[in-house]
Amino acid sequence: MNDAPVLGVTPVAELNAANALPQGLTHVVMFRLRERDEETLGAIQERIRGLMGKVPSLLALEVGVDVLCSERSFDVVLIARFASLDGLAAYQTHPAHQQVLAFLAQHVAASVAVDYLG
Repeated sequence: MNDAPVLGVTPVAELNAANALPQGLTHVVMFRLRERDEETLGAIQERIRGLMGKVPSLLALEVGVDVLCSERSFDVVLIARFASLDGLAAYQTHPAHQQVLAFLAQHVAASVAVDYLG
């Protein structure tokens, strides 16, 4: 594995003890559904949007549905913003998020994620 630093990237180990990030942290997850239908898409969007206000560390949340439906497309994307790594960790273990994950597990064939500063 290459341990060379990447320009413009702050290694997680160098962040301060509280994991506070002046520019914040953005968490992006894309989901490919087993079956794409309006009812499922609506239920997924509703459940994800319902996290806002329930998870204290969740500062902002967007949910979108793909409109191109190309071969490489995923069906749904969520973009969540946090002030810190600790905020993301609190979100990931929060009971409301765990309920959404359980629902998604019934419908999602694949997912990919990226977390970045900003």
